[in-house]
Amino acid sequence: MSQSHELQFPALAPAALMPELAVSTPPRARWPARLQQRLWGAMRWLSAGGVFLMMVVAFVDVVGRKFLDQPLRGSVELTELLMLMVVFIGVALVSHDRNHVQLDLLDSAVPVRWQALRERAGEFLSGLIMLGAGWLALTRALQAGREGELTALLRISMAPAFAIVAVLLAIAAVAHFVLALAPAAADQGTAP
Repeated sequence: MSQSHELQFPALAPAALMPELAVSTPPRARWPARLQQRLWGAMRWLSAGGVFLMMVVAFVDVVGRKFLDQPLRGSVELTELLMLMVVFIGVALVSHDRNHVQLDLLDSAVPVRWQALRERAGEFLSGLIMLGAGWLALTRALQAGREGELTALLRISMAPAFAIVAVLLAIAAVAHFVLALAPAAADQGTAP
C-alpha cells in the first residue's frame, strides 16, 4: 500500500472568506448584501485614501518648508478638507459597525427585558441626531453655494464639501435607523 505525500489544501469557498455571505438566502436576496458590503468597503478605502493624502500633503509641505524654503501653497486648506472627508466617513462607518463609544451607566438600572428596547431607542435617537446634523450641513451647503463661499488661498468652493458632509451624515442616520429596526443582539444570542 503506497501513500501519497501530496499536500492537500481545503478549497476556500466564498463563505469561508466572508462568513456574512454564508446565510442561506436565495441568490436574488444576496445581491443587496453584496452591494452593501462593497459600498461600505469603498467608504473604508476613501477614508484610508484621505488619511494617506493628508500624510502626503504634510510631507510635501514639511520638506518644501524645511529644505526648499517653499511650503506647499494651501496645505492647511487641503488638510482641512481632507479631514472633513475622513471624519465624516468615519462617523458613517462607526455608526454602521456599532463602534461608537457607549457608556453603560444605566445598564444595571434597566431590567434585562428592557435592554433591547433601550438599544433600539438609542439607535433611533442617534439616527435622529445624525439626520438633524445632516440637515444643518445641507442648509450650510446651500448657503455656501448661494454666497459663493471659497477657501481663502486656493479658492475652492465650500458648498460641495458641506454637501458631502450632509450626505455622509444622512448615511450614518440610515445606518442607525436600520440598526434600530434590526433584531437585537440579545434576541439573536450574539454580541454586536
